[in-house]
Amino acid sequence: MHNRLLPLASATLTSLLVAVSSVSVSVSAQSPLSTTFGGSESGQAVYFTLTCHDPAGITISSLDLNFDAPLGTTGNCAIALACDGSSLTSINWKNRSLSQFVAAGPGQPTACALQNPIPIGANETIQVSIVVNQAQHLFSPPSPAQPTTFTTSELTLSSSFASAQAYVAPALADRMVNANVHYQSGGTALPHPCATNFGPSCGMTLAPVVMPQIGMPPITFRVRTEGVPPAPGTFMFHVGVIGFGPENAPLDHFGLPGCRWLARGDQHYIVPLFVPGPTFTWFPLQFSGIPNNLALAGSEIYLQSAVIGTSANTAFGGEGAEVSDGLKFVLGY
Repeated sequence: MHNRLLPLASATLTSLLVAVSSVSVSVSAQSPLSTTFGGSESGQAVYFTLTCHDPAGITISSLDLNFDAPLGTTGNCAIALACDGSSLTSINWKNRSLSQFVAAGPGQPTACALQNPIPIGANETIQVSIVVNQAQHLFSPPSPAQPTTFTTSELTLSSSFASAQAYVAPALADRMVNANVHYQSGGTALPHPCATNFGPSCGMTLAPVVMPQIGMPPITFRVRTEGVPPAPGTFMFHVGVIGFGPENAPLDHFGLPGCRWLARGDQHYIVPLFVPGPTFTWFPLQFSGIPNNLALAGSEIYLQSAVIGTSANTAFGGEGAEVSDGLKFVLGY
């Protein structure tokens, strides 16, 4: 921790509304992309990668999946896009669409129309998870005779794996999703579902966050202290700021040379923390209150965080602060 005091900077809200691109579609002769429906293992979630080769992009409108549920069973599944498709941590996935289904029976394609079609831009690769309720996926185990990649002229499916429970390790490697992917030509890439760094400050980093959805529960991100570890007994306040515009204010005159305040303060959040020992620590921080307004979809959101501490312990130095880098992401829907 730096032996300096950190003031809380704030600025007026600047709205940046970005129009959501419309998607034109036409039928593709190569649809659907089909894997296999001979699955003999089961689990709640499957994960795979899709790469688009169509210069116009594509839009996925529906999936056929293989479930273990008897004929006529009703259920639903959630389709999510990933910040990190290799991770089984739920925060690294952003729900993109839901689907209701009536099971066709094990080994048969069950139709799952997407409530929100998923576009993929030209030459774009996305990572997908499908979590099913009221049933289990049937997927194919690794085998020398089992292909690991399926492709059409417009789309490739690869890197398929599974898990017995959604986003819970261990991963079941090389399990092939049983699916038909129905798509049409024409699609514009979605905003990336992870936050990106837009500027360094000093002392801390923010972990990637999932692109939040309009009207959904609180945005959560994590911050890690990277300066001198605080001493046992240090009392700290974790402060976060979220806004619709960037800021670039130097903090040198507040005793924090080289540090900058990067996010305009539309909403603040303060969490008291008690540090049990001198460890590098991730602290969770939540924001709520994003308006349930589709007009905000596409807006750029900026985040920054700080930790302010005070202690009589000389190892900490009395008072100090660390300021994180800045994160920017696009509000989804």
